[in-house]
Amino acid sequence: MFTGGTVIRIRFRPWGLWSLGKKMLAGVLVLAIIIGVSAYFAKLTRESIFTAVAAAVAVGALFVASYSAYSATVRAKKKDTLEAWNSWSDDYRAARRELTRDLGMGEISDEQAKALVVGDTELKNKQGTTLSEEKRKLLDDHVCDMLNGLERLAVGVELGIYDEAVLRLMGGTIIARTYERFEPYIDATRQANSTRKRQSRAYTELTVLYHLIEEPRRIASWRSSQKTVDTARLKALRRQ
Repeated sequence: MFTGGTVIRIRFRPWGLWSLGKKMLAGVLVLAIIIGVSAYFAKLTRESIFTAVAAAVAVGALFVASYSAYSATVRAKKKDTLEAWNSWSDDYRAARRELTRDLGMGEISDEQAKALVVGDTELKNKQGTTLSEEKRKLLDDHVCDMLNGLERLAVGVELGIYDEAVLRLMGGTIIARTYERFEPYIDATRQANSTRKRQSRAYTELTVLYHLIEEPRRIASWRSSQKTVDTARLKALRRQ
């Protein structure tokens, strides 16, 4: 907006960043405006206006109570999600370190995955040294328990118990990297020749959660790359 040559920029905060009190006040004001405009055009009598105001107050009180309950539910859901994520992160921190120390930070190989799941072949560490059977079982337990923990979080998201946005914000990178790192283990579990070891639907919800987390990042990465390409094309056109 221009006033005497001075530019005044008015910025409004997104609705999601408003405090609960401001949201309630906005709702009540909108309701009051609607009632006032309706009364004006309807040319209500004084008695009718009082009745309408009383009804508006009742509806406003119901709105405030309902929105307060809804906001409390949303906050509780986010709090539960944060606590569940912190619990998983703390519980498996030592296991993740041991897996990194023995198997490396990158994606495990198909051979390592088969050795962990089936146990009919030798498991070799990142240096190529064969590990003991006791060590193999310990690492298998670490991977299985860690992925099962993430699967429970993913099921919680699917059932609406946990908040997907909180998980993406707090642990999106770790969840995605853990899934990618042990995807051969997941595939080996689903495709094991032994019926005792095979679980065809293992970590289904974790797979869904992984794609939910990664899709926005891939879209953002594609848009960034596209913007870079477009900028380069414009520069090339200017040089012509």
